[in-house]
Amino acid sequence: MTNDEQKKADADLQTLSALLMVVFLATLLMGLIAMILPAVLGIFLVVTGLGWFSLLHYAVWGWWLGRHLKPDVDAETRSR
Repeated sequence: MTNDEQKKADADLQTLSALLMVVFLATLLMGLIAMILPAVLGIFLVVTGLGWFSLLHYAVWGWWLGRHLKPDVDAETRSR
């Protein structure tokens, strides 16, 4: 592994560590808020569910659209 690859791997690991810490702290904070205001947990779950649904829809729709547009791009490339 070269020095640049090692630096990139270290940076990726640091980013992942920071992201996991933020998720962990956000979960703890949400738990504290849910103890005080139980309705907040329901709202959070609904918003999170809609977010995951939107992400899944975006990924599947993009994959499907990419497969259908690829033949058009290939045909244009061949005609030049």
